[in-house]
Amino acid sequence: MQLTELTTNSITPSLAHNLSAHWLAFDNSLTPAQFTCNLALRLGVVPSTLQIAPRVCGCGELINHDADYMAHIFKCDKLSRVSHTHRHNRVRDALAKTAREFGITVSKEPTIYAYEGGTRKRPDLLFWTSPQPIATDITVVSPDNTAGDAAAAAEKTKHTTHRDACAQLEHAFIPFAMEAPGLVGSEAHRLIHTLARAIPPGLQEAFNRRMLRSAASALAVGRAETMFSARHSAWTWQASRLNSLPLHPLVAFPHPSVC
Repeated sequence: MQLTELTTNSITPSLAHNLSAHWLAFDNSLTPAQFTCNLALRLGVVPSTLQIAPRVCGCGELINHDADYMAHIFKCDKLSRVSHTHRHNRVRDALAKTAREFGITVSKEPTIYAYEGGTRKRPDLLFWTSPQPIATDITVVSPDNTAGDAAAAAEKTKHTTHRDACAQLEHAFIPFAMEAPGLVGSEAHRLIHTLARAIPPGLQEAFNRRMLRSAASALAVGRAETMFSARHSAWTWQASRLNSLPLHPLVAFPHPSVC
């Protein structure tokens, strides 16, 4: 059976999954190559220079065409060396950096919370705002068929994990969930607007824009890096296959006497 005859039950992200377009304001957060890659993904295509299909992922799933590729690349760490943890950390660091630029003190991965059963857990960021500090845990999830469902489910999970531990210290907890194609969850918007109240009113609108843009741009950079890494891995695999093939007699090097 030819590879092109096989199909998969992949989810093709639609424009609704890409509602966060803040990275489109080209402000040098992305290189031209990263910007072009993300623009193509937003349009539902894979740039020809980054196409790898058909190919079988390390997890065993067939990447038969671009739709399979876009659905699989951001949910499986075996197709690219740039993992979901790398994209997560980019968003975390971008949020912390922007908040500090507006005068909010931020602690990264605080260990001051006690969890039930003594498990070693911690949120990603703790914003020392007044009158109540706010903790958040960031998650970047693969989309479901309906845009926003995966982010909403992740927000509920994060609330269950961290809310009680934060409440023991009278800290608020608001999760920050994004879907891999770019959608920002409702709780993430609430976190940003809540943090904005801790800064002077004249800066609040700029703060809201900068926080959304920094998170969206950081995730966009991570998406591009994931695609670039997957293509590089495909090149490496193809080169290794070519090097393992025996040299055909018709393309053997000529004898020095005829050179």
